[in-house]
Amino acid sequence: MPYSFPCAFGILLAIGWFHDIAWAAQPVQLPRTEISGKLIHDPAWMSYRDARRVVEMFERYAKPKDLVRLLYALEPKWPESFRYDGLTFAVEDDEHVVPLPLRFGYADMLLHPPVNERQARFVVNRPRGTLTLDYNISVAPRADQHYEQPYQRKGCAQAFDLYRTQTTLTELATAGKQCVGLQFFLLSDDSIVVQRDIDGEERELPAQRGRFGRRVDVRWSEQMQSIDIRPPDRPHVIGVLFE
Repeated sequence: MPYSFPCAFGILLAIGWFHDIAWAAQPVQLPRTEISGKLIHDPAWMSYRDARRVVEMFERYAKPKDLVRLLYALEPKWPESFRYDGLTFAVEDDEHVVPLPLRFGYADMLLHPPVNERQARFVVNRPRGTLTLDYNISVAPRADQHYEQPYQRKGCAQAFDLYRTQTTLTELATAGKQCVGLQFFLLSDDSIVVQRDIDGEERELPAQRGRFGRRVDVRWSEQMQSIDIRPPDRPHVIGVLFE
């Protein structure tokens, strides 16, 4: 099954925003210039059949997964010249188009979108070859963007175990590894990550530039109580750090 590793430790991504997915029952028309699966074949573009296998794997997984979320990840092949403005993404069959709302290339993976699975394919309004499509196993974000250390550890454990048990290859790749913290990828220029310690002291953590924009690494410790994203309405991506 496809899975992308954005850094040496591996990243399990989660989106720091929320939306109601009731719209899934309301297919609409959507402009497009590229269709995967039925009309073209791009090895960098995950097919709907592959996506269904991921969903089936998730549904078969019998351990706790209430803090796990699956995401589609659209990544530009040439980030320097790419703009996310106006980017649309959907799954369609011969009669329906179901839009999948994006934030900076990430969208929640619907488990059962209202399309004919034999005909279904993904649609994006960008030229062929400019984007790759994959999936990520995610830790579910909190609406208040406040992450107590127990929540962080529980979410990490669930997502990491789900990823680890996918295939023999993922088991080998994660042998002897464990979660040691989180990585916060900030998707707005004015957002910050604040750590609060058990003595009540707060401090802004330093950010660094990386492949996915501004990133803040947070390693767990006995002193750390919680992490906050401020302002609390800013979008962000959470990475799980394991080694």
